[in-house]
Amino acid sequence: KNYHKNKTIHCQLKGIRLITIFSDELDNVDRLKHRLQYLMGTMPRLAHARDCIIKCVPFKVIAEFLDNYHIQGKVASSINVAAYYNNDLVGTMTFGNLRKSLGSSKHDGVYELIRFCSKGNIPGLANKLLTSFVRQYNPQKIVTYSDNRWNTGNVYKKMGFELVCETQ
Repeated sequence: KNYHKNKTIHCQLKGIRLITIFSDELDNVDRLKHRLQYLMGTMPRLAHARDCIIKCVPFKVIAEFLDNYHIQGKVASSINVAAYYNNDLVGTMTFGNLRKSLGSSKHDGVYELIRFCSKGNIPGLANKLLTSFVRQYNPQKIVTYSDNRWNTGNVYKKMGFELVCETQ
């Protein structure tokens, strides 16, 4: 049950960054290559966040983008903040109510940051998207999850999130 988590922790203690790829993630090789390129630091810089236009868009606008660029693909969300550079969708951060499937229940003013992804290296984009969401919706609290097979959670720390616990 904890095999992959323990293996990841063991590697971290030895200074090794382990990336675990499950067989179902091989279904979209382009998405997998994109994510690995990002993790290796070879992702080309598209722009700076300050050069992007941020706006809220319907889910149908970002669904294909998430399927192309987020390692887990699309998932329903009620608030979708998108970044455009030269009229091209280059990144998104999605939000919604806390998900029952993850053991949470809906609370007024509490949101879950569900997805964040970009199609290139855009320094400052995560913070700009989050700031836009906070200004518009004034949340009391935001929770999110980091799949540590793929992430370190550092982007969330940089945005001011606090690690509460690690799940199985």
